[in-house]
Amino acid sequence: MPLLGQLPLVQQVREGGDDGHPITVDHPESEAAQAFQAIATRIATELKSKKIFSAALKVN
Repeated sequence: MPLLGQLPLVQQVREGGDDGHPITVDHPESEAAQAFQAIATRIATELKSKKIFSAALKVN
């Protein structure tokens, strides 16, 4: 299993998860949100090349 990325350990990630406010929504410019987006994009790209990608699961 390749390393998909690294996430910074910040309190906003934990609190947002607990409260139902993802950091990618509340603070999209933050380092943590950008890391999550990069990982999601990488997963989507790798799944697409294996033809198990679903257009319904599009990452914005």
